[in-house]
Amino acid sequence: PASLSPSVCLCLGSAFIKTLFPENLEAEKKGRPTTASSKIKKQANNLVQTLMKCTPHYIRCIKPNETKKPRDWEDTRAKHQVEYLGLRENIRVR
Repeated sequence: PASLSPSVCLCLGSAFIKTLFPENLEAEKKGRPTTASSKIKKQANNLVQTLMKCTPHYIRCIKPNETKKPRDWEDTRAKHQVEYLGLRENIRVR
């Protein structure tokens, strides 16, 4: 296009730029050009679909004491961590 500088036109035709924005044949069938927001939406939907197929597992570490001594258990410290991490709610949900 005449309104773009020659360096911009050169960049738009580069192979690197074309790999960043591949042609979307589905959008052409609908008569609408592919936009950045439609690509982001499609990628987000694909990510959500992938995550929904997974079964997540979480590991929560609880420090039994401040002294780092074996067999030294502080109930108040452990209860505070369980409450703070929301472990009770996680167990109820499952």
